[in-house]
Amino acid sequence: MLNDFSGKRIVVVSPHSDDGVLSLGAAMASWARRGAQVELLTVFALDPSSDAPAGGWDGRAGFSTEGEAAVGRRAEDTAACAILG
Repeated sequence: MLNDFSGKRIVVVSPHSDDGVLSLGAAMASWARRGAQVELLTVFALDPSSDAPAGGWDGRAGFSTEGEAAVGRRAEDTAACAILG
């Protein structure tokens, strides 16, 4: 049956934090509801141990360092994936 994803593993490759969730979130939720094990693989992310100053976008978001941004962005992705299933 095409709608049964039981036992299937689907890996969503996300270039950066939140790209996978924002572009395929609805599909990820649908696959999970239909029994698939859905995993998110983020390719490019900041180093959580970095103490380098946060870049413009992350600085405006309230992060002081790249490490803080990395930890925050990973937490956001984890929370989003939990919501999606």
